[in-house]
Amino acid sequence: SQERMDAMLGSMSEGIVVVDQTGRVHIMNAAARDMLDLSPGLQHGTERRTHYLELIRDAAVSRIVTVT
Repeated sequence: SQERMDAMLGSMSEGIVVVDQTGRVHIMNAAARDMLDLSPGLQHGTERRTHYLELIRDAAVSRIVTVT
C-alpha cells in the first residue's frame, strides 16, 4: 500500500529520488529532501512532478546527476 511505502521510505537514512523519463520527480523521501537542502517552506509533496533540475541547488550535483 502507499502508506506502507511512505513509511518505509521515510525511515531510510539514504536519499531516494525516483524520476520518470522526462526528469519529473515522482517519489522523494525526507532524507533526499534534507540532502538536497530543499527549502523548509516547501510543502511536503510539492516537489512531485517538478523537474529534478529545478530542485537541485548545487550546480556540481546537477552535473553529476545529468551525467549518470
